Amino acid sequence: MVGRSIDSEEISLQQIDWTEGARRIDECQYLFVEKIGESEELTLDILIVEAKAQAPITVAKNDSQVERLKVGACPIEPDPTCGFFRLIFEQRHMVAYMVSNESYSRYPEPSEEFSGKLFRIFSRSQLLEFTKRTSNVSDQHPGKLQHYQVVCENHIINVISTAPPSILVSSPQRDAARMLAQLGGSQADLEDIPRRRSSV
Repeated sequence: MVGRSIDSEEISLQQIDWTEGARRIDECQYLFVEKIGESEELTLDILIVEAKAQAPITVAKNDSQVERLKVGACPIEPDPTCGFFRLIFEQRHMVAYMVSNESYSRYPEPSEEFSGKLFRIFSRSQLLEFTKRTSNVSDQHPGKLQHYQVVCENHIINVISTAPPSILVSSPQRDAARMLAQLGGSQADLEDIPRRRSSV
């Protein structure tokens, strides 16, 4: 399990058509993983939060060198306008998944073909070919394989599945403040959200 624990049952999430969900994810500037794991055996359940570049930091929190270096940088963090997305890859469709440290991931090779920005759908990929070579699967059984990739800050999530995920979304204005509070922050003071966030 990665990230802070959030009781997603207390969050108002609405399922939408997966293509619309993918479009909304692609419209985000940045994404962070909040929770990832199997909600039941071989059902991959991912909760991600949108993030944006915030206003520049003008005052250091303390006199440490690290905090002084942050002055002038724009922290990448969620705010009350950001949405949450829950992606569920069901066991009956999922073949394999892999979660990688973003620091060690590479941009797709020229021979690989995909569409999308943060929610990518590969028509050709090395992982797709590797899965076919090393597993008892093919486009005939259990069905046509598809490679989905979710690109987050710190995590790259790759899924080989015969169907797209179910996608549920939150209402940013209504739910973000409550969800941020679950993460340890507040709507009034987002700078206090304890995160390992990068700055631009």
